[in-house]
This record gives sequence, structure tokens and C-alpha cells, in this order.
Amino acid sequence: MLLSAVNSFGGAAVPWTTYEAEDMATTGTLLGPQYAPHLVASEASGRKCVRLNAVGDYVQFTATSSANAIVVRYSVPDTPDGAGTNYTLSLYTNGSFAAKLPLTSRYSWLYGAYPFTNNPAAALPRNFYDEVRMLGIAINAGDSVRLQKDITDTANNYVIDLVDLESVASPLITPANSLSVTSFGAVGDGTTDCTSAFQNCINSAAGLKTVWIPAGTYVISATLNLPSNTTLQGAGMWHATLIGSAALYTTPSRRINLNGIGSNIHLADFAITGFLKYRNDSEPNDGLGG
Repeated sequence: MLLSAVNSFGGAAVPWTTYEAEDMATTGTLLGPQYAPHLVASEASGRKCVRLNAVGDYVQFTATSSANAIVVRYSVPDTPDGAGTNYTLSLYTNGSFAAKLPLTSRYSWLYGAYPFTNNPAAALPRNFYDEVRMLGIAINAGDSVRLQKDITDTANNYVIDLVDLESVASPLITPANSLSVTSFGAVGDGTTDCTSAFQNCINSAAGLKTVWIPAGTYVISATLNLPSNTTLQGAGMWHATLIGSAALYTTPSRRINLNGIGSNIHLADFAITGFLKYRNDSEPNDGLGG
């Protein structure tokens, strides 16, 4: 069995190892290489991927180093109305069930010609892939890692492009000369709206202190304005996450947006997760702006 590692090639030094599905042992169907548009393998890394069709189909590889986190790049079927839905896929280590990975087609699949649509009737599909990540698994060097379609995994098929394994370090500690967003009322429970707490902390730091984001999941439901010399420092991209409010995402002004309104702005060691489920180029997206 061949293994491909991202950090064995040229480019950035990264803390994870990548395993390509086409190099894994499998009972699924190898797709590709494909180069034409609107084909799922054409959008895969290396233009190859593996499709799991039947219950019991799997891809499996041997970990070359220890890891406590996994990322899977995958594609699952859209729904007839283009809204997408949620699925699961089973993760096994050394033959033992380890976890159900939550997969979704809600944020992938576009159709038609530009400016694109979420309506499958427009044909010409694209943007097939999404990624799922999970922290807290236990994988040692030499362990077998398997992704398998079990009877409770209800997607018609699962396309696997690649798997990343990473040994994630503990959360970073509070930096010197910083203000914590929790001191201004932020709660990292994934439920409490922390928009005002974050903005008040940013304003109080006034570019003179670091805005510290401890480990947790923080709901941001509007624009955060970042003046000159602002530094936002998180506990690590696996540990500190800013998420939008799913219920408000149809209102563009309520999407998560870190808006730079100055210069010398530094953002580090946190993740941003939005809930935008459709394509409309006339509306602002989520993430970074300004």
C-alpha cells in the first residue's frame, strides 16, 4: 500500500500527514484520473478519488505517525431540491469502531453556468467537496484507519478524496499584555451570542493589547470591526472557533465578518465556521472583509 504525505513534497511545512484515497486499500470504486468539468474526480486532489457504494465498502490505510485529530475531504449526494442534507460515515481503528463522522451536502454542490445556482435542474454540477474534522481520537503509528459505509450510514454513496491525520497540541496559554474576551462576557459554549463581548474587548484593547480568545466555540452574529493595530490571538485553530448563528444567516448583515478598518491587523490561531448554504455573488460572504 502506498502512502502520500503532503509534507514529503515541496511547499509549506505542515503539521499533518495526508493519505490519498486512491492509494488506500479499498472495496470501493476508484474514480479518475478525470479532467473534464462537472466530474467529481476532476475536483479531487490528484484528480483521483474512491467511491463507496454498498454497505461494507471501505477505504483503509496504515498511519505512519500518531495523531489525535482527523480531517476527511469527501463528497456526498445532494438532495433533489438542492438544499442538501446530513449523513454519517463510520470510522474504525484497528478493526474497532471509533466514531461516527458527521457529513453534509448542505454547503456543497453548485449547478448551471455563472452566476451558478443551487437548483440541480440547471445541471452542470460543481463544488462537490466538503471537509469534516474531529479532535480527540487516538491513533498510533502503525494503526489501521478505516472509513466504512455501515448500514446506519444512509447516503447513497460516499466519495473520499483524502484523509489528514494530525497530532494537535494542547491549547495555547494566555499571552502577555492581553485582554480576554471572556472578561467582557463572551462564553465559549457555542450557544451564547458573543458579538458585543468581542467588540467591546476589541475596543478596550485599542490596538495596545492583544485580544485573547480562549479555547471554546463563540457565536458571532454580526460584523466585528477591527481598527488599526488590532491583534486577535486564539488558543489554536483546533481549540478556539468563531461560528455564525445558523438561524440568522439568511440576513447578510448578520453573518460572521471580521472587518478590517485599518492597517497592521493580526489574526492568529482560531477557526471561523459559517453557515452560508447558497451562492449569491451580490451578497457579502462570511469570514474576512475590509
